[in-house]
Amino acid sequence: MKKVTGSRSLLVAATLSTVISAATAQEVAPQQSMSEPQTAAQWAVFLNKLSEIAKSSPEMVAQSSLVEAERELYYAEKGDIGLNLSISHTRFSDSAGSELESGASALEAYSDARVSLDLMRLLARRGSAVDGAEARVKSAEYELEIKANQATVNFMEDAVTAWTSRYRREALSNALAGVENAKRKLKLSESAAMPEITKATPVKVAEAIILHSEVKNKLDAISRLIPNIPSPPGDFSVLPLAPPSAGDIDKLANQDLQAQMLRSESLAYGEEAQSLRGNGMALTVFGGYVEQERSRSGLNSDAASTDSGPQYGVQLNIPLGSRQYHQRRAAEYQSHAASLAANAAIRNSQRALVKLRDQWAASVARLNQSQEFMRQQATLLSQLKRRAKSPGSGRAPEPWEVDMQETVFWNAVADVWEKRGQWIQNALAWGLLDPEFLRNYGREADAESSYTLCAPYGACDDIAGL
Repeated sequence: MKKVTGSRSLLVAATLSTVISAATAQEVAPQQSMSEPQTAAQWAVFLNKLSEIAKSSPEMVAQSSLVEAERELYYAEKGDIGLNLSISHTRFSDSAGSELESGASALEAYSDARVSLDLMRLLARRGSAVDGAEARVKSAEYELEIKANQATVNFMEDAVTAWTSRYRREALSNALAGVENAKRKLKLSESAAMPEITKATPVKVAEAIILHSEVKNKLDAISRLIPNIPSPPGDFSVLPLAPPSAGDIDKLANQDLQAQMLRSESLAYGEEAQSLRGNGMALTVFGGYVEQERSRSGLNSDAASTDSGPQYGVQLNIPLGSRQYHQRRAAEYQSHAASLAANAAIRNSQRALVKLRDQWAASVARLNQSQEFMRQQATLLSQLKRRAKSPGSGRAPEPWEVDMQETVFWNAVADVWEKRGQWIQNALAWGLLDPEFLRNYGREADAESSYTLCAPYGACDDIAGL
């Protein structure tokens, strides 16, 4: 498991195609149909769609080709049973050899066809070589899945960020309009030279300038690039708020793909070591057919004879060096190292999952705090607007005070969506690793409170008196 960054439990750069969409500053947050009830399973379907897109990227297609290459090597080992057919034919020149006595014969041609079988490979090495090649295929498949998950996390974060940014952009645009109105009214009040009546003191003017800069910077920081990937389901109320338990962490860590990949590598190296048994010694049995054509010297020099018949035998080759012995020892060390690395990967996965769980819990806490702050600012804004409607009471606020409070409220709304995006990214990062978690711990849908800019408190007009 890779180091977690933000909501990432897997971090690797992935190629992301984007298209530029012209978006206005007052872009309205998308309202999705609430006629169909949504469940946490729809978020799992969303992750599956992103996973398919990730697997079709050039990087993943290249990795898939490497998997196929390892599979072909496996077929090569499986198809090699150590059986060989050799055919040879040799003709000798007239001047070849020494002069022969009368009646002797000279070899003119030699033909040989034989089938040989490497018994050492068939009985002692082939099984290990095939198993090792199969383990390398598994290792390559795990590596492909790891990289696909990493790319999917990147796509998911981009999709969630783009989705929540629409709501943030609308809220910040409203906040910017409010603070610009407040600055204009403060300037008019300040020019009237009656700060004791209008409360337009230099401190209030400075506060408006600072707030305007803050809102403007946040709005400018939102990217206008819309990822060319599916948008997430709109009903976030079905996603679990409670982070996973220690049992969930242990269960998921033991299924870590990095550890499984390393175990497959360990098995592959171990089988490679077994396939090198015998220090390169080869025991070959063979059988075939041989034909010899000879010419006679002397008076019957024009006559020729042909001898032919079957042949069979056994051949033992023993290397005099120690090359394969050291190759076997190297493979044994590599197998042991990969096994230890697999155990370390499980511990690293546990640490990464604990960090992701803690980030999840922290993001939920920040979301709750920002939602409560938004509710408080909505209440203050509603009170100011009610008082502004009763100027004769003597408690009516200045016009710029209402605009400033409205700016603070909309800024709080944007902050809620930023914190909500962080929580959703953490929940989906876990759901990508454990899809059943979303299904088992999903909450009951509350779409009416999800499809509003001031979620989860309903319409902004109702809570803030807009």
